[in-house]
Amino acid sequence: LNQRTTTFVSATQLKASISAADLAEAGTAYVGVVTPDPGGGTSTLLNFTITAHAGQLSISPAALAFGNQPVGIASAEQSVTATNSGSVPVSISGVSATNAFSETDNCGGVLAPAATCKVSVIFTPTGPDAETGTLTFADSAAASPQTVALSGTGIASSISISPGTGGSTSATVQSGQTATYKLS
Repeated sequence: LNQRTTTFVSATQLKASISAADLAEAGTAYVGVVTPDPGGGTSTLLNFTITAHAGQLSISPAALAFGNQPVGIASAEQSVTATNSGSVPVSISGVSATNAFSETDNCGGVLAPAATCKVSVIFTPTGPDAETGTLTFADSAAASPQTVALSGTGIASSISISPGTGGSTSATVQSGQTATYKLS
């Protein structure tokens, strides 16, 4: 029972200061007004639901660009940092990457206020095309899920040169003359 002093505002309204500590935990708060003697009494209790404050998870950077990467060859890793920028713990139930991107992380479980976790992302293109993906954080923070845009371009990993149709791999050339090869 926490008693608070009230201030008269009008015949139907009183004003009281409620501290943050009174609202720190989820649950139900019951509010009643007690009028002192003489002629006092107690009002009907009103109940107020207090919901848990959702955590805040900040992700940096918001996008990763891997540039050109040979098809089938894993890129160097790039990192994303998740920071609990709120005042309550944030539960992280999973981190995942889509398409030609993969991730490893140390973000499992609960991230305390001001704590960070790191996600390493690798791009392994499957074909010679521009590819996009998404890194997704599933968590208990207010803006869940948070995402990071991923991009990269697969390029041919090798170039093969061979004689063209009717071409040859060798020729005899007179001194000072040129030779022509048909290549494909």
